[in-house]
Amino acid sequence: MHRQNIQLLAFIILFITAVKNTHAQQEPLITQFWNAQNYFNPATVGLKFKHEAAIIYRNQWAKLNNNPLSQLASYAVRLKKIHGGIGVNYVHETSGFSKTNKLKFNYAYHLKLKNEGIISFGLSAGVKIYNFTPEWVQPSIPSDPALPVAFRDSKLTTDFGLIYSKKRTTFGFSATQLNAPKFSGNSSLTFQDARHYYVFANYIFGKEDGLQCTPQVLYRTDLNFNSLDVNLLISYKSTYYIGLTYRNRDAIAGIIGYDFRQKYRISFSYDVTQSALNNGVSGGSYEFVLAYRMK
Repeated sequence: MHRQNIQLLAFIILFITAVKNTHAQQEPLITQFWNAQNYFNPATVGLKFKHEAAIIYRNQWAKLNNNPLSQLASYAVRLKKIHGGIGVNYVHETSGFSKTNKLKFNYAYHLKLKNEGIISFGLSAGVKIYNFTPEWVQPSIPSDPALPVAFRDSKLTTDFGLIYSKKRTTFGFSATQLNAPKFSGNSSLTFQDARHYYVFANYIFGKEDGLQCTPQVLYRTDLNFNSLDVNLLISYKSTYYIGLTYRNRDAIAGIIGYDFRQKYRISFSYDVTQSALNNGVSGGSYEFVLAYRMK
């Protein structure tokens, strides 16, 4: 099959999964998920850092036309007076004919345990604005009611998160888009957000002033499609780090990063596609991360 035909087929599949009542990729897929935990799990707000900010840019399947592009910005602060933290997240994402803007506000309550562990409960609420703008070839009947029309709709979106943390161990569960908002255009087209569930766990080996090894996993599901990321990060003096991620049925990714003064972070990852979009068609996926963290 020729390269252009493969690209066309890939885009058709991407579009078909986005029309009618859909549960396609609705939340951004982030390879460096540990830099985006405040977005996926509001219970992480203020848990590890007094101040935490991050900007993430992801270009998924870079060589495909109308491929998914995601930009995420987040900020969180720990507040002793409320025994927890507050934060804000903004996501802008385009994919095919659709464009999404989402603004969420997070709150977390940290409960300290006698064993020096912490259980954190988090809630998030905000607004999601969904735009659908199809670019159709002019039909023979311009008023053909079977063709979807462009529309814009906004709805409330809510999340929940739970985290257990103790020194070197972290385990978390979260659910996003809990209220499953529905976005409607004309009578023939409806988009509904599915609830997404995340389970995260990691463990840190080694010392901060030396070599550290951190295995971590992230399982995500919308009860229709399941995905598992298995990652290994190796850092030296909490400054230089490299990593390797395997995502089942999707990609293998390499990560490299640098933490300046243990506050400022810059990192890059590149996904080598392992799915049917491989064979040089997708062009892989890449991410850039800029972050600030103060303990």
